[in-house]
Amino acid sequence: MRKNEMVRELEKFGLQAKWETVNKNGVLHTGIVMKSQGEMVAPIIYTDGLIDENDSLDRAVSKILAQYQKVKTENLDVNRIISREYVLDHITIAVQKDGIEEIVKRESGLFGIEAYLIVIDSSPARNMSMKVSKELLKRCQVSECEAWERAEKNLHESIKIQSMSEVMTQLMGAEFAERAVVDDMLYIISTKSGVKGASAVLDSDTMKEFARKHQTRRIAVLPSSIHEMLLIPNTGGFSEAELSEMVKSVNETEVIPEERLTDRVYVLEF
Repeated sequence: MRKNEMVRELEKFGLQAKWETVNKNGVLHTGIVMKSQGEMVAPIIYTDGLIDENDSLDRAVSKILAQYQKVKTENLDVNRIISREYVLDHITIAVQKDGIEEIVKRESGLFGIEAYLIVIDSSPARNMSMKVSKELLKRCQVSECEAWERAEKNLHESIKIQSMSEVMTQLMGAEFAERAVVDDMLYIISTKSGVKGASAVLDSDTMKEFARKHQTRRIAVLPSSIHEMLLIPNTGGFSEAELSEMVKSVNETEVIPEERLTDRVYVLEF
């Protein structure tokens, strides 16, 4: 079998390797987990789109090795990644479709969506994320209770809300935004980094303040992707069915499967 042949070839380079199928928000991806003897963290190299059936064995292995070296170069120091201080500084909450993944997670309060803990470093010099397992917390000597409390705090401090007109002005310029007459009753909620920021809607203090500011007790939440959600503080002109159909249409045409949440609107009351 070709996969077994690849593993044997990689072992000749002193690497431990095994194939895994990874569930990324409901979408299955094939990858190979690799590490050198004695390494504590093993990156996974996704082979979908990296190698194809026309590649020779040598060429496929060369591509995998090149990607492995690139990932190792970009990665943070392993001892730092798994330190208590680093985890607590970078831990936050993300959301994805309900699944059976063995990670530290809980119900989000939004049907079909689960909340989970993740370590994200989106600094200019780095771009990495790591879902949190019970094993990681144990190694870092962090309890689940402490992890959730710190993640909630970090999430709250990172939240960013902008009106759609503000976003359009930044992207296209003030003149374009004025001509487009973008409705200021549509808002985008995410985090400052924009990475897996859809979880921002789970911060009750932020959402209550948003409702108070817009003098309403009801907010429509439209899942845009795992990175952001849309807020409509005044839904008088739309029915929930119409908004859900809008979410479904955008998911099918604009959002890649790995980043889709659910095809429905949520109406939160405060």
